[in-house]
Amino acid sequence: MTDMKKLIFLTLAVAAGPAPAQSPPIPVFYSVEQDDRDGQQADRLVREVLARPAFALHARRDAGVLVVSRSSRVDKLGSDDKARDFSFTLTFYRDGGRLAESEETCLHNKTDDCADQIAADVTGADTIGR
Repeated sequence: MTDMKKLIFLTLAVAAGPAPAQSPPIPVFYSVEQDDRDGQQADRLVREVLARPAFALHARRDAGVLVVSRSSRVDKLGSDDKARDFSFTLTFYRDGGRLAESEETCLHNKTDDCADQIAADVTGADTIGR
C-alpha cells in the first residue's frame, strides 16, 4: 500500500470512529388482564414486538423486569362486527410500581406503524425510574 493510500485509509478509519455500543435487550414480561377473543389480534402484535432483538421476553415477573400489561378491554374501531382496526391500553410496571400507561391504536393496513409505536412505548417506559 502506498503512503498516500495508507493516509487516506487511516483518515477514514479515525473519522468513522468506534462502532457505537449496542444496548442490551430490555427484560420484559407480558401480562394480559383477561384473555379474550377480541384481544387476540392485540396480543399477537404485542408478542411480535416483544420478540424483537431489543427485548428479552421473560417467563415470569422477576426483579427489575419491565412488566407490560394489556388491559382486558380491546375496542374494535368501526360500526360492524368485521371491523379490523382496534385500540387497547398497555400499562407498564417494574418491581410492583406502576410506571406509565399508553393507548395504542392499530389500523389493519398499518400494523407496522402500530408495532413500531408499541416498541417505542415499551422502550420509553423502561427509561422511567432507572
